[in-house]
Amino acid sequence: MKKVFTLLMILMLATPMALAKGPQGGMAGTYNYPIDGTAELSEAEIDGLLLMREEEKLARDVYLTLYDKWNMQIFSNIASSEQTHTDAVKRLLDAYDIEDPVTSDGRGVYQNEDLEALYDALVEQGSTSLLDALIVGATVEDLDIKDLADLLAATDNNDLIQVYTNLQKGSRNHIRSFIKQIEAQGGSYEAQYISSAELSAILGGSQETGPLLTDESDINHTALGRMLQRGKSERGMNNYQNTMGKGLGVGGVIDDLKMMNSYTDSSLGQRVSSFASQYQSSYQRSLQYEQQMQQRSSVSRFFFGGDRQGAQQLQEQVQQQNRLIQDLEADLDEADESEATVVRQQLQQMKQEQNRLDALAKQEEQKKGLFRWW
Repeated sequence: MKKVFTLLMILMLATPMALAKGPQGGMAGTYNYPIDGTAELSEAEIDGLLLMREEEKLARDVYLTLYDKWNMQIFSNIASSEQTHTDAVKRLLDAYDIEDPVTSDGRGVYQNEDLEALYDALVEQGSTSLLDALIVGATVEDLDIKDLADLLAATDNNDLIQVYTNLQKGSRNHIRSFIKQIEAQGGSYEAQYISSAELSAILGGSQETGPLLTDESDINHTALGRMLQRGKSERGMNNYQNTMGKGLGVGGVIDDLKMMNSYTDSSLGQRVSSFASQYQSSYQRSLQYEQQMQQRSSVSRFFFGGDRQGAQQLQEQVQQQNRLIQDLEADLDEADESEATVVRQQLQQMKQEQNRLDALAKQEEQKKGLFRWW
C-alpha cells in the first residue's frame, strides 16, 4: 500500500509533474477468457486481486466525477474501459471463490480506506483545472501500469497473467490518450511510478488492441461481429474486382459504418455514421472518375494520352477521403477502445482502396500520346 500513500502525498503536497503552461482515451469490452479457477492462489495473489478490483473501480469513479466536472469526453470513454477492467478482475474473484470487496457501486466507496482517501485527493486535485484533471488521469494510469507489473512479476498463474496483461494494454492506451490531451492543453507529464524510459517507449508505441466485446457488455455484439465478418469475406472479393472501382468490401464497410449508430448508443456511433455518409459521397465520385478514365477511347489515348483531368479529379477525391479518415482517427484516440478497434479494422480496408485509386490516378496522368508526350 506504500504506492497508494505515495500518490496521496504527491497530490496533496504539490502539483503533479506537469508544467502548467496554461489552463487546460481505452480498452473496453469484457475479457471473456476461459478461466481455469482450480489452482490454489497464494495470499499475495489474493491480495493483489482484491487491490486491483477496487483500484480499477477507483479509476472509473474518478473519471466519471471529472467528466461531470469538465464534460470532456475522454473521461467518460476511459471510465467505460475501467468498468470493464474491474469487471474482468471480478470474474477472477468469482472463479476462485473469493469474496468481492466491492459491495457498493457508489463512487468513492471502497473497503480499502486508503483508496477512499485517495479518491477524495484525486477528485480534489482534478477539480482545480482541466489540465490538473488530465494529469490526475495520467497519474492513475501510471500507478496502474506499475502495480500490474508488480503483480505479474509475483505470479505464475495463467488466469491472472492473461487478465493483468490485457489490463496493462488498456492502461498504456489510456496514459497515451491522457498525455496527448495534456500536451494539447500546454502541459507536460513526467513518469512518477514507471521509469521515464518505459513511459517514452509507451508514448512511442501505437494503440494496442485486446479482446473484442462479448454479450455481457451494452453494445450490440452480434451486429458488430457481423460487421467484422462481412468485411473479412468481402475483402477477398476486392481482389477480382480491382479492374473496376466498385470494391464490394469497401461498399459493404461504408454501409455498415453508416449504421453504426444503431449498433451502439455511444457518441462514436453517431460520429462514425456521419463520417461514412460523407465518405460515401466522395467515394462514389471517385468511382465515376475511374469509370470516366476507363471509358476513354483508344483513339484519344493514342493521340492525347491519359485523361489528366479525370486523374486530377480522382486525386482530389482521394485527398478528401484521406482528410475524412484522419479526422475520424483523431476521434478514435478518445473513444471506447473496443468500438475503436472495430472501426480501425474497417478503415484499413478503406485505406487500401484509396491507395489503389491514387495509384490509378497517377498512372493515368503519366500516360502520354502522340501529340502530348510531355
